[in-house]
Amino acid sequence: MSEERAEKDFRTIDNLINNMGFETDMVAKKLAKTHPTLQQKFMGLAMAFIKEEAEEAYPDGRNEKTVEVAKKIKENLDEGDFYFPYI
Repeated sequence: MSEERAEKDFRTIDNLINNMGFETDMVAKKLAKTHPTLQQKFMGLAMAFIKEEAEEAYPDGRNEKTVEVAKKIKENLDEGDFYFPYI
């Protein structure tokens, strides 16, 4: 994937969740019912994010809980648990 494509995809996600009306639980329920391949891709994205956040050296009050939980998750999983094949 090119850096330009990654930036475009990031902006799409960023704009989606940067909305006070974004319903996390409702979207999660919809994702749980989508095509299994798409679930796998989303889980891979979520786990890649967790892995990145676990390495965050300077969290502040806005993401402190995210970093704390990400570190706990990473500590309790093997490296292979962060890989989700595209099937």
